[in-house]
Order: sequence, then structure tokens, then C-alpha cells
Amino acid sequence: MRAIMNEARQAATLTAGPSVPLRSAVLLLAFAVLAAALTGVGLLLTRVLTPSAVSRLDERAIEWFVAQRTPTLNDATAIGADFAMTLIVFALTIVVALVLRLWLGRWRESLALIVCVLGEWLLFRIVNGAVGRERPDPTLDVGALTASFPSGHAGIAVAFYGGLALIVLRSAPQRRLAIAIASFCLAAVLMVALTRVYRGMHFPTDVLGSWLLGGIWVVTVVNVLLPRRRREADA
Repeated sequence: MRAIMNEARQAATLTAGPSVPLRSAVLLLAFAVLAAALTGVGLLLTRVLTPSAVSRLDERAIEWFVAQRTPTLNDATAIGADFAMTLIVFALTIVVALVLRLWLGRWRESLALIVCVLGEWLLFRIVNGAVGRERPDPTLDVGALTASFPSGHAGIAVAFYGGLALIVLRSAPQRRLAIAIASFCLAAVLMVALTRVYRGMHFPTDVLGSWLLGGIWVVTVVNVLLPRRRREADA
């Protein structure tokens, strides 16, 4: 029991550095700023820059992907999109968090990954609901419950796969293994983005918005919860 309490205390205090209340305040501030900024970007795209050169490029991109559709690619992209289904990513987050704990012998990297995923998902829900952009047409999927900007799949892919890549590159002792994991994660992020645009579920700017949202959030979380120690930064 004492060992469990020590591990829980370690996860809460993370590493030597700023206090937990200060780190929490930084993350909450970043969350609020990101939510406001991305909502502003989304409203700019959908209320001000329509029609515009940006919206025309979005439409042309969708038309190009529609022209490339084949039965084989339709089936393949349906599978690729599953890599970023919300429930699947939540399940993967739990599993990978436990694997990180066993591999690295501590909880802080696991906590960082969970915050990356849950925080991005909440940001997506806020921004997506506020902007309310209609999805492209024609789409291969029906029954979507959310709007188009930003892309939920692309954003949560950045949060999970991108977050995992950054975490292992910073914390894993085996450098080659960390690079291999990060390379796979980067490929997954790109694949999810392409599948969502190919299937007509999002405009390219929806994906770019989700990359911006998820990327800034992940970098912020990792730097706040997993700060480099002085001797590591000087190495």
C-alpha cells in the first residue's frame, strides 16, 4: 500500500519544478486561449472568408479527392479513419498509459498522454459546437453528429499519436525505439488526415485547424507536465 501511495504521489508531483497549482493554472490558461483563438479562426473561415480564395481552394481540394475515389480506396480509407475513432482512441489511451507505466516505471508520462487526449477532445467539442461549419458534399459517410471545423478525427490523432511521439522522444531511454514509435505515430496522423478529406468529411482547412489546435495543446501539455531537467537540457 505504501508503494502505491508513493507512486500516486510521484504522479501528482511529477518532476521537480513548478508547483502542481501553477502547472494546472498554465494548462487552464492555455486551454481557454486555444478555445477562443480556434473559435475565432473557425468563424473567420466560415463567416468572413466565404466566399474567398481559401474557400475556393477547399472546394477544389474536395473535388479532386472525389475524382480519385475507387472502391478499393473507399474501403481502405474507412479502415484508416478507424485509427482515430473517439472510443478507439480512448481505449488505446488507457492501454498505452499502462504500457508507459510498466516501461518507464513511473506515471507522469501516462498522465501527460491522458491530459493530451482528454484536453484536445474537450477543446474540439467547444470549438466545433461554436463554429458549426457544414461538412463538404458529397461525403462517403453519413450520420455525423458533429460539424466540420475542426476535424475531430484529425485532432484526436494529433493528441494521441502526436502526444505519444513527443512523450517517447523526450522520456524513453531507448533512442532508436523512440524514433521508430514516433515515426509510426507521425504516419498515423497523416493517414487519418488524408482519409477524412478523401471521404469528404472535412475540408483541408478543417484538418489544418485541428492540427493547429491539437499540436499547440500537445506541446503545451508535454512541456508543462514533463519539463526537461536542467542537466538534460544542458546535455
